[in-house]
Amino acid sequence: MTDDNWYRFLADRPGVTEVNFWQPSGAREFRVLAPGEPFFFKTHYPHNKVVGGGFFSDSARLKVRQPLAGVALPGEPLSDEIAAIVRDELNVKSLTFGAPEVKLDTEITEDLRLEGLAREIVRAIQDRRKKLGLNVEDRIDTRYDADGMLARALERHADYIKAETLSVRLAPGREDGFDGEQMMLEGEQIWIGLKRN
Repeated sequence: MTDDNWYRFLADRPGVTEVNFWQPSGAREFRVLAPGEPFFFKTHYPHNKVVGGGFFSDSARLKVRQPLAGVALPGEPLSDEIAAIVRDELNVKSLTFGAPEVKLDTEITEDLRLEGLAREIVRAIQDRRKKLGLNVEDRIDTRYDADGMLARALERHADYIKAETLSVRLAPGREDGFDGEQMMLEGEQIWIGLKRN
């Protein structure tokens, strides 16, 4: 499935020979195709039509929430509005144009890794909110106990995490009165505790 803007972007570039896509969210079963298997692109509602297809060639195991440095695209530069959509859809920081083919920069720098971890932390906090039965608009106080890369991601991206989770406070250390849970996140231990503000 793809959205209409992404379809139109690709349709305007007949020379594109490679398209990157990733596992959709949700509970649907998803499997990687075997090399040589055909696939089709179908647009989302309200369009609901097959808009293209191809033969699968290869896959990479990248987390959906992991931002990437950039992508090189064939063709002329896009308008700022469309370029912003493409950056958002591909989860990349920059676009370059005039490349002979689509080339995704999959090198994960430390800054990109920390940003990806911050997004995983946001997801974990949102899951915790849901388990506790908090309302979407509820402001919370958040405590955490982590070290290593997770602690660095929390420190560097604290404002982003607070904004995305409606955390009035985001502080290290466990404290009485917080409903917490110990979990593994990206291979590291973290404890996250929440309470309504």
